[in-house]
Amino acid sequence: MNTDSIYLGQKATLTASGCAGTVTWSTGQTAASIQVSPTTQTFYSAFCTSAFGCVGVKDSLKVLVRKAIVPKASPTTICAGDSSVLTVAGCTGGTLTWNNGGVGTRIVVKPNVTTQYSVTCTQGTLGTSQPVLVTVNVNATPTVPVLTANPQNVKTGESVTLAATGCSGTITWAHGKTGASITETLTKTTVFAAFCTSTQGCKSPTASVTAGVDSPIPIVNATPNELCEGQSLTLKVSGCSATGTYEWRNASDQLVNSTSTYTLTVTGNQTLKVVCKDSAGTSQPRIVSLKVAN
Repeated sequence: MNTDSIYLGQKATLTASGCAGTVTWSTGQTAASIQVSPTTQTFYSAFCTSAFGCVGVKDSLKVLVRKAIVPKASPTTICAGDSSVLTVAGCTGGTLTWNNGGVGTRIVVKPNVTTQYSVTCTQGTLGTSQPVLVTVNVNATPTVPVLTANPQNVKTGESVTLAATGCSGTITWAHGKTGASITETLTKTTVFAAFCTSTQGCKSPTASVTAGVDSPIPIVNATPNELCEGQSLTLKVSGCSATGTYEWRNASDQLVNSTSTYTLTVTGNQTLKVVCKDSAGTSQPRIVSLKVAN
């Protein structure tokens, strides 16, 4: 007895050969070839009747009905580097084998480009089905935007323009703003970050740029700056931020004072420098020159 298999809903063509008379099927049909659409496993038989009315021996075959397997991808479209879950229904009691080596009704894939996956179902006497395909579409990850700050350094309270190039989609800044160009007022040196979102919703890696705030150069009151040998002088400095500190250094770059007021005795021509140190960093030095009068 021969065996054939079809998917549920399909038709099987049954053919009888070697009969010079009339073929009669168990379905009641009389023809050498008939089509049937069984919904479950079904046995069919046929016999041949000659022109003289003689009936031959019956022959039979079995048609197995396989339910079609239905693979699905969720989501069907992803960004490169993301995952999609592939599931299959319809392989009751069987084994599902995927072309990427996966086994089972559920596998997770992470393709970097659009990829087509196939799966087969092996069920006992039904054998192995034809492969069924499912596609995962992959959208590319945008390139990392290039960020610039103009000017790169400003004074406290001044503005800087941040720009992002190389993005054909939408730029989103880490502090919530969007746009390829934004303006920010700075009170301290700040690192700004942004990423690009493509029209397909895929996000690039994050880029960053630093916009600096220069510490204010101190203002020194050094009057008079020409004194007699051994005379004392009190230097007063201002202009640093409220949280800042001062550093006085001599010509040898030695730290000689750390307050806003510095009293010294003149023992010869001297050059001093003072800087402001605050959250923005260290300012440019203010140079103070003291001379001994002749």
